[in-house]
Amino acid sequence: MLFVEANGARIPAIGLGTWELRGRACARIVEQALRLGYRHIDTAQVYENEREVGEGLRASGVKRDQVEYHPYLDQSKVREACMRYGMALVAYSPVAKGRIKSDHALQRIGERYGKTAAQICLRWLVQQGVAAIPRTSKLERLSENIEIFDFELSEEHMQQISGMGSAGSRLTDFGMAPKWD
Repeated sequence: MLFVEANGARIPAIGLGTWELRGRACARIVEQALRLGYRHIDTAQVYENEREVGEGLRASGVKRDQVEYHPYLDQSKVREACMRYGMALVAYSPVAKGRIKSDHALQRIGERYGKTAAQICLRWLVQQGVAAIPRTSKLERLSENIEIFDFELSEEHMQQISGMGSAGSRLTDFGMAPKWD
C-alpha cells in the first residue's frame, strides 16, 4: 500500500468512499474492502451510515487496538502485547467516565504539578506511549485535555498510578469487548 504523508500523518493512498451507501449493502462493501486490504474508510456523520460502517468493520475481523484503559483498569498485558507487535494502543474512557476527577490520590498528585486529576490521568497514559481519546461535551475540558504536554510525571508517580489498577475493573462493556484477564 502506498501512503500520502501530510503533517506527520500517513494516509493510505486508496480508500473506500461510503457516501450514499446504506443498510446491508454498506456493511457488506465495507467488510469486503477491509478483507481486501483497504485501511482508509471515508465516513461522516452527514452520511448517516455510521452503524453500517461499524457493522462492516466488525464483520471483517480486522483487529483494532482501541480498549478501555484508565488507572482503575490494569491493561498492562494488552499494552505490553501491543508494544511487542508494534501496534498502537488507543485508550477510550481514559478518565473512567469522569470518576477520575474526584479521585483523591490523583488530585494530590495533580497539586504537585498544578494540574487536574484528569490531566494527570491523561499524562499517565501518554507517557506510557498510549493515545487517549477522552470524550467531552464541555468546551473548557477541550483545553484541559490537551494541556498535558508541558510536564512529565515522575517515575514514582507513574508507578503509584499504575498500582491503582486491577483486572476486571471495566466500566464500559457493550458486550463486544474481548474476554481477557
